[in-house]
Amino acid sequence: MAKSATALLREAQQLGAVIRETVSNAPVRYAPRSAHDPRPWVIHEPNLDRDFRLTGRECTATFPDQARTVPADLPPAPAKQSTSA
Repeated sequence: MAKSATALLREAQQLGAVIRETVSNAPVRYAPRSAHDPRPWVIHEPNLDRDFRLTGRECTATFPDQARTVPADLPPAPAKQSTSA
């Protein structure tokens, strides 16, 4: 059975990676509400002074000496639709 996105991110974090939200590249923290929390990652939005919860698929691991990386056995996150006129 394949590991979950969160399990892969936690392993990367133990190896020195910084976990970031995929779209904004803002850092996130691991703060599960329970053992099986589907949204264990938290991003803080300072302009709203509010925290938002994320799934592991909405995050990526960035290593200090490498470009942005994504766990190899997970499909890429869906692209956001552009709303330009």
